[in-house]
Amino acid sequence: MIEAVLQGLAHTFLPTSILAMVIGIVVALIFGIMPGIGTVVAMVLTLPFSFSMDPVMALVLMVAVSSAGCAGGSVTAILFGIPGTVANAATIIDGFPLTKKGQAGRAVAAALTSSAMGGVYGGIILALLIPVAHSILKSFGSGEMFLVMVFGLTFIMVLAQTGSKLKGIAPGLIGMILGLVGTQDYSGMIRFNFGTIYLYEGLPLIPVLLGMFAFPELVNLSLKRGASIADVDKLALKQTQFSMMWEGIKDVFRHWKLFLRTSAIGTIVGMIPAVGQAAAVFIAYGHAKQTSRHPEQFGEGVIEGVIAPESANNAVQGGSMLPTLALGLPGSTLMAILLGAFLIHGIAPGPQMLKDHLDLTWMMISVLVISNILAAVFLFPLIGQIANVAFIRGRLLIPIIMVIIFFGAYAPRGEFLDVIMMLIFGVLGYVMMKTGYSRVALLLGLILAGQAEMYFLLAYTAIGPQFLIRPISLVLIGLTFLVLFSGPLKGLFQIIRKRGR
Repeated sequence: MIEAVLQGLAHTFLPTSILAMVIGIVVALIFGIMPGIGTVVAMVLTLPFSFSMDPVMALVLMVAVSSAGCAGGSVTAILFGIPGTVANAATIIDGFPLTKKGQAGRAVAAALTSSAMGGVYGGIILALLIPVAHSILKSFGSGEMFLVMVFGLTFIMVLAQTGSKLKGIAPGLIGMILGLVGTQDYSGMIRFNFGTIYLYEGLPLIPVLLGMFAFPELVNLSLKRGASIADVDKLALKQTQFSMMWEGIKDVFRHWKLFLRTSAIGTIVGMIPAVGQAAAVFIAYGHAKQTSRHPEQFGEGVIEGVIAPESANNAVQGGSMLPTLALGLPGSTLMAILLGAFLIHGIAPGPQMLKDHLDLTWMMISVLVISNILAAVFLFPLIGQIANVAFIRGRLLIPIIMVIIFFGAYAPRGEFLDVIMMLIFGVLGYVMMKTGYSRVALLLGLILAGQAEMYFLLAYTAIGPQFLIRPISLVLIGLTFLVLFSGPLKGLFQIIRKRGR
């Protein structure tokens, strides 16, 4: 084991590996900052260039690209309310309101710090679990995966942005219904497509995401009649910009318990194949809101709402790499592309890889950790300049943001109907924002519904309802009930304390 670790580190610090790592990070940051494009597109475009490279350099390049994209995506999420990647969607909820308060520098610094540390956390957990990875992952069957989805869906109630639970539950249920549009993964049956080929694969996530979150903010900015995004004096901000950046870094350490918990959530969710970053960040955000002493302030600009999803989105990478390496089962879309890079170079991930190519495994772990740190290092010197974007007049920003949104909706698939879909959900998102209904709950329901249905049918067909009484299933059911009834339980404990006094 020690020899493999040393060989892996030697691979990592080869001059060609360092060059590939830097190139991968820069590419990931650029594509991460571009809304609607994201890390998946960056990896797809990078993959052909890895064909002619030696395996070590190719894997370093691909791992670096997969690791750094979230850091870039947090910038546009916080400054414009437009998620650079799907994994930055939850960051908008409190990140953009912080920008409106003139605290963009603080929010970006907190995002980069928690994102980098989350990636390091995921890498460390991956390193610790490699020796026992195979047996752990084999214990998660379809039933357990279904219950993980259910656990995520219970956060719909928590994610309501007002005191009314109905305003979280109703959008969540609508999102679940929308998530069933298109081809059912289990049977191949086409549902709710209204006779159009366009909806065969379901609703396109990126146009829906841009419509629900970016378009309403564009409308709000246009209604401010030329005002800038931030509502504070620019000179006052410049005088405190460095202190705000430092404040953002310190915020992560002030909330270190939240960081550890949400990083753990990201890592665990990442281990479950096909769940992905989108679900992890919303579960982490929901946990932060549920455990906060001031949950009513979430959505108005609290730093915990930035730290939680940004800690989780990079921690996912370490978790999702585990089933990819140990079982050859991609833990996410990014890992599926990385699996393609393995196969191109004649490396077959799975139990045998942990025996024959253990040095490459440790190399990828070290690249994962170093890439997350370097991505933050590359962006930190630019935070002051980046934050000033919040003070550009709206009449100058609106055309730029509009082009970015429309391009982001159209570019991934080249479908003009995706632009129409973005506009439809843009109107819906604006109405929901003005009436206080949770856009996040709708999105979470849309993301998880189809996967939850597939895993349930697989588990029920295989062993019937007995999957509910397996040990891991019972733990997940217990956690779900704890989330659902946390409010009444808190009230009960308060009554017991009062009587005890």
